[in-house]
Amino acid sequence: MKTLKTITIAMLMTALLAVSFVSKANTDDANPKISSLADQISTLLKYPDTAREEKIEGAVTFTFKIDESNKIHIEQISGSDNILIEFVKKALEGTEVKASEEKKNKLFLLPVIFRLI
Repeated sequence: MKTLKTITIAMLMTALLAVSFVSKANTDDANPKISSLADQISTLLKYPDTAREEKIEGAVTFTFKIDESNKIHIEQISGSDNILIEFVKKALEGTEVKASEEKKNKLFLLPVIFRLI
């Protein structure tokens, strides 16, 4: 059941990132081993244990940039629950990802929906 929830979140993340103009089509063609930004972020955002235990669902929307060192920096964040907001901050802020030069220093908007199934 935990795997199903994780897969659902990953699928939602991938779809939402595609809407935010970050998709597999934007994968660095020069190096096919670099996974898309959507894939990388979705692997970092597993359903938080505390939220699952307390049956917390909700949405977190945030804007972020990737710096020259390929680290994620959250610019703004808001959501329906502080546990989910803090989880996203902790999971992503300062985390290094593989990103092409064209993705660096651009502002991305990402809504994430946490839903128990």
